[in-house]
Amino acid sequence: MPTNVQPNAAAAFGAFIRERRLSLKLTAREVASNADLQPSNLCNLEHGLILPSQEPNRLKSLAEALRFKRGTGESNDFFDKAAKATGSIPVDIADIISENEAMPIMLRSIGNRRLKKADIARIVALVRGK
Repeated sequence: MPTNVQPNAAAAFGAFIRERRLSLKLTAREVASNADLQPSNLCNLEHGLILPSQEPNRLKSLAEALRFKRGTGESNDFFDKAAKATGSIPVDIADIISENEAMPIMLRSIGNRRLKKADIARIVALVRGK
């Protein structure tokens, strides 16, 4: 593939999970079994032929099978890439939103104000304590 061609989001997610599986020296059958997936579905997922599930328990099960620790950068990447492949909100973010009644209000306020990237960057810095 020429270097100027970007793989699509489903293929990028597939490559990400395949790389993770191989780095852990796990077989596709092991990961599929631990994630309660058919091995053929894991293979198709790794090759970007099917989209990742956005059903929270299924995706979390795959993350656990790939030994991602919740809240780490790699775990965040996993959920972000899965969401990008399906055009949805990352399931870990959806959990946060649903657990706190103020989150939807805050997000709608940000959206309704049509904040610029610099404004959002300042809010993120404030939340991170910078």
